Amino acid sequence: MASTTNTASAKRGYPMIYTIGQLGTIATTTMVTQVKFIGFTQLWAGAACAVFIVPFVIMLLLTTVPQETMQSNVKTNEKKREKTGLFEGLRLLTTKPYLMGILVISTFYEVVVTIMEFQMKMLARQIYTSREAFAAFLGTYGQATNLLAFSFALFGTGIIVRTFGVRFCLVIFPLISGTIVTSALLHPSLWVIFAAAMITKGLSYTLNNPVKELMYIPTSKDIKFKAKSWIEAFGARGSKGAGATVCATFANNLPSLITFGTIASLSVISVWATVAFLVGTKYNRLIKDDEIIE
Repeated sequence: MASTTNTASAKRGYPMIYTIGQLGTIATTTMVTQVKFIGFTQLWAGAACAVFIVPFVIMLLLTTVPQETMQSNVKTNEKKREKTGLFEGLRLLTTKPYLMGILVISTFYEVVVTIMEFQMKMLARQIYTSREAFAAFLGTYGQATNLLAFSFALFGTGIIVRTFGVRFCLVIFPLISGTIVTSALLHPSLWVIFAAAMITKGLSYTLNNPVKELMYIPTSKDIKFKAKSWIEAFGARGSKGAGATVCATFANNLPSLITFGTIASLSVISVWATVAFLVGTKYNRLIKDDEIIE
């Protein structure tokens, strides 16, 4: 999509795609809240069937959409290049500051969400002791998160992006996350942390994700098809791993987890907000000057 979409279309289309995507998660998390009646085996079977359908949808897309539509309509200055290896994307990532900035805004929120969700689960385990009750609680969390994401995507994302611009959206997300994390530290109860995790994860779906995709529009095909995969696969997993390391360190001490988890989250957020401002500024300049990062 990033290689066939211009900025104006993306600002309208990306938020709508993420809005529609929330419908599936709302439906399935609602099913999880009824796990006592549906059963774990049936839920796993349904998930497997859903994944199995995806390749057929992709085949349908490739056979019905005209070839010219699938080709890039974004201006590039690229020349034909020799084939490159597996690590070309990593080389691009480490030599282009703009791409390192995209890595930060695409993945650093995962550290914060991972820590908050673990805090929430530790508190919930003390209340919901049976497997079914705990699963239903997590289903409620997923349901609330995606309802929030759907509502915000439907009524807020597109308007905010078009009204305030990309840089504002990139910066406001870490600032909101910092405020929420601090509130959770001051009032470390289950439902406060539940709300904090829900808001942060919901905004990641419908504010951060659509906007981060816009960052790839003023980039070359090499970056779109090589560096992007490194960012989203290894960067996201690395951020989750960093958050999980903090959680594992204090897994047996909830007060310490809340204290040091908050310190770690705020440290990450301070770097994230600074980089978001710089990358947003660079993006605006690239779009204004009709340039691309190669």
